[in-house]
Amino acid sequence: MKTKAANLLTFAGLAMSFFPAVTSAQVFCDAWIPVVQPTPVLAAPIRAALQWDPDGAGGNPAVILFAGGIATTRPTQWDGTTFTQFGTALNGAITDMTIFNGELVVAGTFTTTSGGPVGLLNRIARWDATTSTWQPFGSGFASGAVNALAVHNGELYAGGTFLASGTTTVNGVARFDATSSAWQPLANGTVVGIDTGAVNALHSHGGELIVGGTFASAGGVSSPSIVRWTGTAWEPFAQNLVSSAQTVNALATYNGELVVGGRFAGPSRTFPEVQVVNNARWTGATWEVLGQQFNPSINTFGFFGSSLVAGGTFSTLQFPASAFGTNRVARFDGAEWTPILGGCGGTIDAILEFNGDLIVAGTPTQFNHTFNLEGLASISSRLIGRYRPNAEVTIADQPDSASVSCGTTVVFTANASAAYKNLTWRWEKVGSGIITNGPLPGGGGTAAITAFGNTDTITGINTRLTITGTTADAAAAYRAVLVTDCGEVASTDAVLTMLCRCNPADIAYDDGAALPPVGIAGGTNNGVTEGDYNLFFATFFDAGAACDIANDDGSPLPPFGTLQTNNGVTEGDYNLFFNIFFDGCAF
Repeated sequence: MKTKAANLLTFAGLAMSFFPAVTSAQVFCDAWIPVVQPTPVLAAPIRAALQWDPDGAGGNPAVILFAGGIATTRPTQWDGTTFTQFGTALNGAITDMTIFNGELVVAGTFTTTSGGPVGLLNRIARWDATTSTWQPFGSGFASGAVNALAVHNGELYAGGTFLASGTTTVNGVARFDATSSAWQPLANGTVVGIDTGAVNALHSHGGELIVGGTFASAGGVSSPSIVRWTGTAWEPFAQNLVSSAQTVNALATYNGELVVGGRFAGPSRTFPEVQVVNNARWTGATWEVLGQQFNPSINTFGFFGSSLVAGGTFSTLQFPASAFGTNRVARFDGAEWTPILGGCGGTIDAILEFNGDLIVAGTPTQFNHTFNLEGLASISSRLIGRYRPNAEVTIADQPDSASVSCGTTVVFTANASAAYKNLTWRWEKVGSGIITNGPLPGGGGTAAITAFGNTDTITGINTRLTITGTTADAAAAYRAVLVTDCGEVASTDAVLTMLCRCNPADIAYDDGAALPPVGIAGGTNNGVTEGDYNLFFATFFDAGAACDIANDDGSPLPPFGTLQTNNGVTEGDYNLFFNIFFDGCAF
């Protein structure tokens, strides 16, 4: 007795046997990795990011806190995989965060917890891990906003647009005095803080506090947009960066030198002939451009390994007269700034390194954005981007096998796991060759290859192969091949099974040769014809496989019926064939 687990009237077995799957070696390449997050955990825009280890020397790993928002917000904690909201919501935006004396400190425009008493926090708060509550930091600041925080010489400083803390005038910048638990002014005699405008950035450098923003003077000292606090007095730089108040947003120390970013036009040079624009370094005597000019602005600096990384709204770099694109994020290697895989859209306001990846955040939604600077596909990643050097090249969503009738349009899709450098795709009909737009190699229909949301036919993080006008010759294994600068990775094989018989009695081509899988693909089949009659009688008494079309009770086998008891070629096959032969394709 012969029992069949499935019918033999499709081309799946043929495709599987002739076209074995490809096994790809591991390939590694630089990539933007999508950051998957539930919505709406993160409040847009993200203004600050901070690596933090909540349990200190405990066994839990460090996490990133993201913060920003406009109205009600709270930090969001991320361990590299999972996002969780942190603490009680605050009634305004968070613009900066730092760690001071082992505690998390946040600052911004909020005045209390959501629903809490007015004036409880006043734009700056610390997290009390014992009570799991936000606690005030001195009297805070009654008006304006805190834009920046910095720890300098063991003390906490705040800068922004505020004017006073309690009854003490501070004018945009203040130091927290732990002894009195009060915010104190930074003054030259009776002249306190900055004149007007805002402090946007604070940075400890060379034993001094560097203050940047949109002011003209501090402590009565003319020093537009950037000034030094020595600990006892305000001092200008030996050369002014700008001649009038412009905008400094970012400060950092790189290779021992102070680096400044923002939106400003600084001193010009006769050699090299380049003006300091939006990006500068302090040599100790003069301001010089660091690498290339940026256009338009830098909002923040961070580090990735030994490289300085800039983020902002800029889209081009130029030096001295030539320009090339770099979208919102760029890396300085000691000699020049270079794009990071096409960058992103939106604005970048926070940068840090985490677990070997570069993390950037702000308002972006797409990385390797529409500028497509390096032949890159774009990925969606809301507000946060993760750049990983030497990421494994993988296909996240594999094409699925399918069984269809002749004439059915077939669509295969594949998705890359990330936006790899110079990502392209190709499709193969295994055993027949590379597929291009037009007739399938080996026949079987017409192919069209597209990338989702991209007019380029092969470039895109997602790819689609569409086959129209399918015939029996389309039966094969198909695969997508992800091609990068670093190598190729093939998808799993998707087997296309063509169910091209119109009737259980349709077992042969018009010339009487058996249809696959008993026979081979190729030939003319116009449905139930004399060819089927001839083949059936020529092989029935020899129990030919082509005649096995029915269960023992005469009911059709799949795909026209269901599998029941089937002991091979029996009277049931004979009865079914003659009962339906004259019905033809109207069965």
